[in-house]
Amino acid sequence: MSNEVKLYAVAGSPFVCRVKIALSIKRIKYENIEENLQNKSADLLKYNHVHKKYIDDVWKGVPLLTQHAYEKAVARFWAKFIDDKCIPALYRVFGSHGDEQAIAEACEQLQILENELKVMGTKFFGDLPSIQSVLGVFWIHSSVMGSDDWQNVTSKKHRRSKEDDVLNISKSVYVTNFPDSTSARDLWKVCSAYGTVVDVFIPFKKSKAGKRFAFVRFIKVFNLDRLVENLCTIWIGRFHLFANHVRFDRPQKPNHSPPKVPTTAHKNSFAAVLKDSNVKEASVEPAIVLDDSCIKEFDFNLSLMGKVNEVPTIPNLPVLIAKEGFLNVKIKYLGGMWLLFDFDSSASKQKFLAHTGVRSWFSILKQADNNFVNNERIIWVSVEGLPVKAWTHNSFRKIASIWGELVEWEDDEHTSFSCKNLCLKTKMDVVINDKRKIIIHGIAYWIRVKEFDAWVPDFEDDDDSLSSGEDAPIFNNDIEDSEVDKVSETSFIQEFDHVLNSVHDEAPQSKAAEALPNEETPVSEDPFGIYGLLHKNNNNNSGSMESVDPKFPPGFTPSTSDQEKPKEDPVQVSSNCAHPSSSRTRESKKNRGMTSFPNSHSGSFKQKAGGSIIDLMDELVNVGRAMGYKMDGCLGNKAKRRWINGLCHKHRINFMSLQETKMEDIDVCTIKEVWGNMYFDHVVGPSVGFSGGIVCIWNTNMFVKEHVSKSDYFVAIMGTWIPSSTRLLVISIYAPQELSEKRDLWNYLQSFISRWDGETVLMGDFNEVRSERERFGSVFNQQGATAFNQFISSSSLIEPPLDGYAFTWSHKNASKMSKLDRFLLSEGVFDFFPHLSAICLDKNLSDHRPILLHESCLDYGPTPFRFFHSWFSLDGFDAFVENTWNSLMVSDDNAMICLQRKLQLLKIAIKSWTKEFRLKSNAKKCQIQQDILCLDKLFDLGLINDDSLNKRALLLNELHEINSVNASELSQKAKIRWSIEGDENSKFFHGIINKKRAQLAIRGILADGNWISEPSLVKNEFFHHFSKQFSSPPSSYICLDYEFPVRLTSDQVEDLESEISNEEVKAAVWDCGVNKSPGPDGYTFEFFRKYWTFIGNDIIQAVKAFFANGCFPRGCNSSFIALIPKIQDAKFVKDFRPISLIGSTYKIISKILANRLCLVLPDLISDVQSAFVANRQILDGPFILNELMSWCKHTKFKGMIFKVDFEKAFDSVKWDYLDETLKSFGFGLKWRNWISGCLNNAKGSVLVNGNPTKEFQFFKGLKQGDPLSPFLFILVMETLHLSFKRIINAGLYRGISINGSLTLSHLFYADDVVFVGEWKDSNIHILLNVLKCFFLASGLKINLQKSKLMGLGVSSNVVNSAANLMGCSILQLPFNYLGVKVGCNMSYIGSWDDVISKVSSRLSKWKIKSLSIGGRLTLLKSVLTSIPLYHMSIFKVPMGVLKKLESIRRNFFNGHDGFARKSSWFNWNKALASKKNGGIGVSSFFAINRALLFKWVWRFFSDGSSLWSTFIKALFGFHGAIGLTVKPNRRSIWSDILQAVNSLKDKGIDFLQFIRKKIGNGVNTSFWADSWIGSIPFKEKFPRLYALEESKSISVADKLGLSSLYLSFRRPPRGGIEQESFNLLCQSVRGLVLSNIEDRWSWSLEGSGLFSVKSSRAYIDDLLLPKADAATRWIRILPIKINVFAWKVCLDALPTRCNMSLRGIDIPSILCPLCNRAVENSDHIFFSCSMVRKVWRRLLTWWELDVSSFHSYNEWISWLSSIRLPKLLKVFLEGSCYVMWWLVWKFRNRLLFSDPTSKPDSLFDDVVQMSFLWMNSRSKSRLNWISWLKSLMCISM
Repeated sequence: MSNEVKLYAVAGSPFVCRVKIALSIKRIKYENIEENLQNKSADLLKYNHVHKKYIDDVWKGVPLLTQHAYEKAVARFWAKFIDDKCIPALYRVFGSHGDEQAIAEACEQLQILENELKVMGTKFFGDLPSIQSVLGVFWIHSSVMGSDDWQNVTSKKHRRSKEDDVLNISKSVYVTNFPDSTSARDLWKVCSAYGTVVDVFIPFKKSKAGKRFAFVRFIKVFNLDRLVENLCTIWIGRFHLFANHVRFDRPQKPNHSPPKVPTTAHKNSFAAVLKDSNVKEASVEPAIVLDDSCIKEFDFNLSLMGKVNEVPTIPNLPVLIAKEGFLNVKIKYLGGMWLLFDFDSSASKQKFLAHTGVRSWFSILKQADNNFVNNERIIWVSVEGLPVKAWTHNSFRKIASIWGELVEWEDDEHTSFSCKNLCLKTKMDVVINDKRKIIIHGIAYWIRVKEFDAWVPDFEDDDDSLSSGEDAPIFNNDIEDSEVDKVSETSFIQEFDHVLNSVHDEAPQSKAAEALPNEETPVSEDPFGIYGLLHKNNNNNSGSMESVDPKFPPGFTPSTSDQEKPKEDPVQVSSNCAHPSSSRTRESKKNRGMTSFPNSHSGSFKQKAGGSIIDLMDELVNVGRAMGYKMDGCLGNKAKRRWINGLCHKHRINFMSLQETKMEDIDVCTIKEVWGNMYFDHVVGPSVGFSGGIVCIWNTNMFVKEHVSKSDYFVAIMGTWIPSSTRLLVISIYAPQELSEKRDLWNYLQSFISRWDGETVLMGDFNEVRSERERFGSVFNQQGATAFNQFISSSSLIEPPLDGYAFTWSHKNASKMSKLDRFLLSEGVFDFFPHLSAICLDKNLSDHRPILLHESCLDYGPTPFRFFHSWFSLDGFDAFVENTWNSLMVSDDNAMICLQRKLQLLKIAIKSWTKEFRLKSNAKKCQIQQDILCLDKLFDLGLINDDSLNKRALLLNELHEINSVNASELSQKAKIRWSIEGDENSKFFHGIINKKRAQLAIRGILADGNWISEPSLVKNEFFHHFSKQFSSPPSSYICLDYEFPVRLTSDQVEDLESEISNEEVKAAVWDCGVNKSPGPDGYTFEFFRKYWTFIGNDIIQAVKAFFANGCFPRGCNSSFIALIPKIQDAKFVKDFRPISLIGSTYKIISKILANRLCLVLPDLISDVQSAFVANRQILDGPFILNELMSWCKHTKFKGMIFKVDFEKAFDSVKWDYLDETLKSFGFGLKWRNWISGCLNNAKGSVLVNGNPTKEFQFFKGLKQGDPLSPFLFILVMETLHLSFKRIINAGLYRGISINGSLTLSHLFYADDVVFVGEWKDSNIHILLNVLKCFFLASGLKINLQKSKLMGLGVSSNVVNSAANLMGCSILQLPFNYLGVKVGCNMSYIGSWDDVISKVSSRLSKWKIKSLSIGGRLTLLKSVLTSIPLYHMSIFKVPMGVLKKLESIRRNFFNGHDGFARKSSWFNWNKALASKKNGGIGVSSFFAINRALLFKWVWRFFSDGSSLWSTFIKALFGFHGAIGLTVKPNRRSIWSDILQAVNSLKDKGIDFLQFIRKKIGNGVNTSFWADSWIGSIPFKEKFPRLYALEESKSISVADKLGLSSLYLSFRRPPRGGIEQESFNLLCQSVRGLVLSNIEDRWSWSLEGSGLFSVKSSRAYIDDLLLPKADAATRWIRILPIKINVFAWKVCLDALPTRCNMSLRGIDIPSILCPLCNRAVENSDHIFFSCSMVRKVWRRLLTWWELDVSSFHSYNEWISWLSSIRLPKLLKVFLEGSCYVMWWLVWKFRNRLLFSDPTSKPDSLFDDVVQMSFLWMNSRSKSRLNWISWLKSLMCISM
């Protein structure tokens, strides 16, 4: 075998460095050896450009002649070495398909090469570290030579190969659909009949259709289409051959002939040195000398400089660094790939330098240096003259390669074909202004390429936007690695590119971490990436190479379109498999992980016992498999096995799940190596080919497996968690990529979970995000997120907050990051493990971060005192408080100080008293439980007597009272605003508390790249942040300089500053919420109300002391700052919103000031503000915006909407500007001093997990949580309105004019500001200037990155340009404004998915289990009904949505989880009906929605001067088109409302008839048109008289002011009908006297005359819902569940055997299970059954009533009505009957389903006991147990 090797070197850009080997090799017996050898050899000698810095360092200081001599020597040696040694070894490697001996010899030869070159290097330069240092000589650092100017290094003359000639004259055809047994020779034969075949290539890879395919190359082809048609006629056996043009052809190889150039042009080149050693020095141009006056030494002590790996990382760095926790880093661009980082402290700098995640983005990260010089730059160039057909990515990539590397192009859409802008990375000394010739299909064209600008990233210093989840701009880079792995019919992806250098991920980070701070730290020391592979253990079993082949044959090169970009994973190859499986496409294809449960030795997880759930995503490198070695997935890597084992040991894992193992089976030894010991059990989910695979391992002492279910995408293990005896379903998920497959998986898991009777834990890689903020740098799929969220809510799962890092997966260059991995838990899990939390750890060997779920109980210190309302019911507590307060003797000149000291002393006494009482109560409870247990044992022995029964009942009553107190305390802790009457068990309250604690607990903070969890450090971070946030602002140089058009009158000022009365103080106390979170004093206002009689005077004196002095004494104006997360998974300090918990005294004073201020605000605040002003609603703004957008779309108006976001609006208000505002509005000095006294000397401390930090002083801002703050804030915002109004009046800004009657320019709701106007450039500039001036004056700064711009009727390109100019985001339709969708067609059912999902998310399987039917009814009426009300208040809800919402409520009420097919025993409409109509008063959503919509009509009549009403009149006319039946010409909210009103009228519900005008002075009431007397207007009642009226719009005042009513007629009425009508008219108004008050509208369905949604809703329900013959009987002194059960008894809506049989349910018998004598129905089991009759007799005897016989519910009702008892006693009797029915039904179910041996002996005793417990706790008067037992008739009521 003769080999002729010719070596060439390329000169050009130092950043495009490579060696190209051209091999002319004779064909040998192995097919395609030439192609393989060429590819592999080229790959072998590729040099990563990031290592060129080392070569530059080597050449420094070396004489030029010495360099040339060394080059010549190395070149000769290299050529000879390749001929004699390298080529034979490489032939054996790539030609023998993985022969072990050949591989070993190759390793040996390459090692010899490295050693010999080192020896040569030592001769000239001393010791060189490695081969890559020497190979740098092949890249000649010369700017003269172009990148395509290949120079011959050897002395042999280059000859053009025959292959090049063949490529120029041949055509290739793609063929498929032939038998699997067909060989290349067979295809050659059959295709030769239609042309001259020169090559046939059949890859082993199959197409997407699963068929084999081939490429056939022909020469002498004159008509390619005709050839393809002929080939399609070929049949091979039963297969009809299919042929087509190839989609992508490999471009022809460049001409390697060295061009003839002048010797002088290349005298310093490598080739010139080889030909002539006498090289002259290059001429040097005159240099500019800079002396010391031009030099400045910058202080870089707190600075670093770094070189990023890839350009797309640069613009993303602000977001990436912020996500890692470095919020105070300033970034400056140094040019090229270099950046400068400035830090605020040395500690932050060192943390940044040592951070593993940060270092992975840089090839070099070192100390900043004043001597730094950048040798590269990134520029924009324009390309002109390119033919249209050549406007492809490949064309521009080739053109760019002349000068450098293509980074980005201008856009994806060809808006113009005249010029294309490209972004290039090139050398610093390259100046591009060139004219080049290109050849396309033999035709020459000239193009011009010119540099026009430098590329500079925009690093805006906006930390708030970074921490809140907003994504920064990223490159629109088509060169980015593709996330899609597809094989098309006629194109192939190069599968073997970079095979030999694909293990660069093994340990670069660890090496980088070892580098010194001041040294350059390259990421890798192996640029070829082959030695680590070739030096691995050669004892591994060699795999077969038969299934490995290139994806395209010689001569075919795929296009780098979207589906053909290089994959993230270098290789996805199948081995040992005849038919390779297609790998699932994933966003992250590399690594999958492991999961674990916390260790525990008791029912709850304790951190000291160890334990965590860990989900570890492990990366797998397939290079070994590609080279022929057997690589067993991620577990085949020892380093990773050790890593996993270390994590298991560190966190004491009890349950672990490894994902993406890529193994069909795993041996026990491997699992033991990972787990660390032999105490485990495991389940293996096999992989599909080389994709997927899950392994679950757990500690057998903690978890016991019962059953296992496996799938390609998950492993589900059902078992028991031993410490808490909890049935647990653990599902480890590795989700697919396709949305359709994920939906199928979600649906299956949802059904699977619904059938599980226990708790559920899901973990793993879900390959989906829940919101846009969980994805960065890649496209957000809204449909996928919606489906995933619906799965979570429908399955009643909760995602615990993820602490630590924000993203769990990141691309290698950090251009794409996502949160793919998570935990999902059922709500009941928090009952057993109340302190569960998840944390995202730092990554090591994987592109996924480990996530850890553990139970952490960190001690943040004691929590402040808090008063609980349950203490009111404790015996002796009231007397204790009164006696203690009266005994406290505190004296001070200031009454407020006296009050504070007395409250503190009382607090100490209460804590001591309650602690002692709790100890006694717990001891008493234990004793009661022990006594009850002893009595139950006696009852089991048959030792029952009346005394023991009475004693047991008494004990149960005492136990019930103790539990009630505990439940009351728990409900206050859980802050449930709706009561669960009848569910006294504390399970639900515990669950709510645990859930809230898990979601709101702060377990750590991400700061400077480190996760801080030490309590003292966490508290310190919050303290420094908020003390800085509320620090003193800079002095303002802008102040108000104009007279406000509206000011307070002197009377108003006098009223505001009048003396405070005792009644006003008491009213303020009663106005404050009773169960609000207390401030530092710990007292709620229910406490002050309860004990006002002896505490009130002290409070009044303290309040009056403030108003007398105008300030708070030191220490009396302190507050707590509670932290509310702004976003889910809050990780940074600024991700929390501060809410002030102010003290009681301050709150009373603030409430008094707020109550007074409310009286004058309507006169000061304009109608553009709809917040905190009477008769203005939050929905006015969204209503106007929706109508405005509909009008603009209809009229094709070009407008703009600018939605403004202010940074920390309430916290940024300057106090001096507030005082100036108050002064300008005319507030008096005393009032301003009171406001100043409330603000000054205020201090606060941050509550971190209930424990306060040290205090700091407030110097600016308004406290959120202060009753006064909202009103002060809208006064500040009113100044913005007044200033902007002056701008409009000056003609500087143009709003939107509506039909010439109204101009709209802005809408305010507190700090939610929206500007609207014409689309003009001047409008945009004016807006920015106005907001900038407002910021300088008030301190309210606009956050441009969160502010959004929208164009109405304007092209997207124009909007994008304007948004880029402003630096804001683009507002897309639909968008949310104040929680309401704007610009969305809400008539579509899909538009309500968010609302439906929100309703479903509030329900859960856990709540169904924890709550009785009474609790579910209360939750349903108070919470579920209120959730959609906000959207129902403005939009007409489609009937399909209403039905869906009703089905959710119905299923929840019936206890169905939505998946099990269960029978409903009553019509849901009966439950919706009111109680007077036989229902339970739930009310229908239809009635609620229509009543809420009609409220807008009422407001249109009653509040006609408001902004929104004026807006509607401008659009629809003065009467708003109300009552018109004409269909509107456009769709809008108002037209939908009118349509709904007309639709109700068609059903017989005319609400307009209930709106009447109530006469005052008669000025605003039309005499003829308005219904002011009766329900019919006079113009309809007296049409003849109305025809005579000349002034048809005359008012009542003007008409009645005439001496005679006919004076305004055109003639007097004549006899007959006219005169009769006139007489009736006069009679109607006779005696009417007008008053001095204004006219007003009245709602006749309410006695007050004011409209109410309740009356409208009830009216609709009464007409549309079914009615029963009798009202529902409801006893308030019984739990709701008992009343609902009695209602079901009345309806016969219980699952009795008779009803079940009638429904077709197969049951063994229909006889009564209690007596087995008759058919079981409601009448029998509750009235006729022999066993129940015995209970009835004892019950009536107890009540001293005659034993009556009734056999049905109706007979019982008749009997109850006939007996004579006092009303209250009859209620007690009826309640006792209800309790008996309840207990009989429970006994029946226990007999059937749990204990067939149950005896009814104690049934009556239970009736007596339970009825007493329930009625005694709910009745106003206390009942006596002894009297209850002896004679109910003697009970004193």
